[in-house]
Amino acid sequence: MAEGEKNKGRKGINKVMKTREKLLCYWSIVVLCLASIWNNSAITCLADSNSEGGKWYVYVDNEIPEITLSQGETKEVALELKANSTKNVDKITIGTKDTPFSVKGRPKLFRERTDSEVHSIGRESCLLKFTLTANKSTENKTYHIPITFLAGNGSADMQTYTLVDTIPVTYQAEKEESGTGSLAVFNINCVSELKSGESTNVVYKLANMGDGKATDIKVSCEGFEDTGILPGNYGTTQKISAMEPNSQKKLKFSIRGSQNAVTGAKKLTISVSYKAKKDAASYETETESFYVQVQGKSTEENKTNGKTPKLLISNVKQSVKAPVAGKRLELSFCLENVGQRAAKNITVTPSGLTNATFTPLDDNPNVYVKALNAGESKVIKLHYRLSSQIEKGLSNIEYTIAYKDGNGADYTNTSKAYIRNIQAKQDKASIGVPKLIIHKYSTGNGSVKAGGEFTFAFDVANTHNSLSANNIKVTITSDDAGTFSVAKGSNSFYIPTIGAKKSVHKDIPIKVKADCTSKAYPLKIGFEYEYEGMEKPKDSLSSGLTVTETLTIQVEEDSRPALTNILPGAHGELINGEINSVSFDFNNHGKSSVYNVEITIKGDFAPTKESLFIGTVEAGSGGSHEMEITPTVEGKATGVMIVTYEDSNGRVGKIKHHFTGKVMSAGDISENVIKLERNQQDSSVDKEKKGIVSVPIFIVLEAGIFLLAVFVVRKVVIRRYCIRELLEE
Repeated sequence: MAEGEKNKGRKGINKVMKTREKLLCYWSIVVLCLASIWNNSAITCLADSNSEGGKWYVYVDNEIPEITLSQGETKEVALELKANSTKNVDKITIGTKDTPFSVKGRPKLFRERTDSEVHSIGRESCLLKFTLTANKSTENKTYHIPITFLAGNGSADMQTYTLVDTIPVTYQAEKEESGTGSLAVFNINCVSELKSGESTNVVYKLANMGDGKATDIKVSCEGFEDTGILPGNYGTTQKISAMEPNSQKKLKFSIRGSQNAVTGAKKLTISVSYKAKKDAASYETETESFYVQVQGKSTEENKTNGKTPKLLISNVKQSVKAPVAGKRLELSFCLENVGQRAAKNITVTPSGLTNATFTPLDDNPNVYVKALNAGESKVIKLHYRLSSQIEKGLSNIEYTIAYKDGNGADYTNTSKAYIRNIQAKQDKASIGVPKLIIHKYSTGNGSVKAGGEFTFAFDVANTHNSLSANNIKVTITSDDAGTFSVAKGSNSFYIPTIGAKKSVHKDIPIKVKADCTSKAYPLKIGFEYEYEGMEKPKDSLSSGLTVTETLTIQVEEDSRPALTNILPGAHGELINGEINSVSFDFNNHGKSSVYNVEITIKGDFAPTKESLFIGTVEAGSGGSHEMEITPTVEGKATGVMIVTYEDSNGRVGKIKHHFTGKVMSAGDISENVIKLERNQQDSSVDKEKKGIVSVPIFIVLEAGIFLLAVFVVRKVVIRRYCIRELLEE
């Protein structure tokens, strides 16, 4: 009986155990499934995050060119670009807003060393080409132009990305003109006689005799009237473009004889207004008058008195176009009978001659002509000496003409002969001496660097109107510190002669002292020369006049910061998504200090801090540094380390270096290495990623937990049943 009950009890225990085992099995399976689902989801999320990689970026793979443009200049820019991965580029924008530059045409991408246009940027180099044009500006300044790309791998994926580097473009404003313009009208040519209703052109020359540019030029003609001359097709006013020093223009305007013209010499005046300097507040005015003989209707007096003779002076010519005070002058003119009857016993007498104007040189200053028929003329030549005190410009001699007609009636009238372009007496003081100047100069397209060389190109100009400079010795010197020195040959050279209003071009290689800081330094050009008619110097050491021109040349100091020994993964293997470090050396190899040195990192490595500030680095010094980084891609990762700094004048400079590193995934590292590296990291970093284990390990753990639970439950049930049996007995 007892044995049967025990068997019955054992069967109950077995039944209970089977029930508990089933429940435990079901519970384990549910837990296993849930854990597996969670584990796979986490791994999938991590894989997705790793597959995305870092942000797409584009950078310049070679040296950024130095670009300098002046107003109106155009230059094609070519940049070699790369990106950390490949994306299609839909649009490229050159950021010229708020600059004096504009882009001509559309920026295009080309495959390197070919003319094949491409529409994507990736790890292989491609060329970005665009054309910049400089507009008008007055400021010398360097602009940093950004470039943006609308890029993606589909229309829904398009985003705007900015080139890592900005492109420095320097605007070089026109040099301020130091001289002044001086305009003059000469060589006025016109017909000797203009009949009523006829048209003709007045041709003349306009010259800039000054040493500067003349601007805002306006030429007008005055003296038109209905009883004489009227303007023709060109009107009375002309606007002339700016005139450079020593330049000429041949101009003309049309005139016509009025239908109501009265016979006689009519005065016209050419008036020129202009600005002697570009920024001048007022206008200069130059006038020149001339006379045109008009054949018109008879006067009312002639109509009343019938046919009478009428004598006039016309076609006045002077032997010298620009007679000089104190010199001789031959004056010729036509004495013409424009009346309708013959004139007899004609006497032409000059009046108003004084020692302050003109002195006659002929034995008899008066002219006698026996007779002139109607329409007949006779050329008269007279000789005078101009007074040394005569006024510059326009003067005249008035002649009284007395004659008789065929009936013996007396007639008297007056007529003037005009002498143009009278010049003041030229003594030694007024003639002056040749003046040598640096007309224009250049130091090349790039900046002048301390310790470097540049070609100093300049023009030596002689500004005198008539005298040449001879036996010219040119000497180039610098300040007491010897900032500039001639790189090849002597610092002096010889020029045989420079003619009046002429110039000579020279190119001299100049070396710059290495320890210069950024500022403007003087460069002195000395001239020692002679000229025709000069008094010989009393000493034998000097050869004549000595003049020194001092120019200022802007020098940029020798800042040569350098990045070396860039080592990503300074603390072990690089693992995607896990913090590591990059170590590097920063040194200043230049001759002057650099200030506010700051390091930033772009590319496939995300820095823990945005930048590393180093501060001031003295010349010839440097040190080692580290920055925390986190790789954002697997495989070959590329980063760009960018250094920004300032020189002693506060100008910002930039250098960059590319570096690469091999990044491992978490599955490629053994479990022990992973645990060791994770223990060294902050417990707050990537906690969720650390809890992820692989599926096979998880199944083994779950099977072990299941077997342990079966054993424990079985033992507990058997023990409880035995205790209950003992209590019942």
